[in-house]
Amino acid sequence: ISGENVKPNMDKIKEFAMNTYSNPVKAAAFVATVQAESGGGLVEKGYTKDKAIEIFVNRNARKDGTLGPKMTKRKADILALPDDYTSDDIFNIVYGGRLGNRAGTNDGSTYKGRGIIQITGRNNYKRVGDAIGVDLVNNPELLETDKDIMLRASLAYLRNSGFIFTDLTQDSLASIVGHSDKNKKEAKKRWKSTQKFYKEMYGEKMPTSSRAVTSTLTSSPRPRQKPRGVMERPPL
Repeated sequence: ISGENVKPNMDKIKEFAMNTYSNPVKAAAFVATVQAESGGGLVEKGYTKDKAIEIFVNRNARKDGTLGPKMTKRKADILALPDDYTSDDIFNIVYGGRLGNRAGTNDGSTYKGRGIIQITGRNNYKRVGDAIGVDLVNNPELLETDKDIMLRASLAYLRNSGFIFTDLTQDSLASIVGHSDKNKKEAKKRWKSTQKFYKEMYGEKMPTSSRAVTSTLTSSPRPRQKPRGVMERPPL
């Protein structure tokens, strides 16, 4: 099953997280990440011109609010799209030439966000695919159509981004999953969601960070692994 409207079953995601992560804060953060990234669908939805400029241009403005040369060009490219532009046209602009995507190709749309944590960019498809032994570069749709591959890829991405070994706080979670808005609006929202899911899953108030947990509430069936290559952060 694939398509923009296919959504994860959050009750199953909670169950999966509690059985996967021994640290309850990390389990709750995993659920919050899935809810934020793919609660609306397993495939990254298209953007209007205004929304694309808000997310991919204005959030990268300088401290004084002005745009540097790169963001000025990105904005101009978006505004120059014809009236009959498609979502792929937007993806090719905002993701083209970065995250391993080749400029002047359809890599931006081919390697848009997919799966429960919206893995994005050719480099990340390659690195995650190599980590789990699946050719995701030539079969990118597997991140949305194959549940087992989707879950394995998501865990590999988070592991290699430091999720397992980092003390999770509001800021470290933001860094790991890649939302880097300067006013921390998204980071605060994501951490608040983590606290909400923690309460739902464990019936008590969440500690201040993952290292502040004083007792192990679940046991993880997965062996701990050493971190490998760091994944690239996609959002902006």
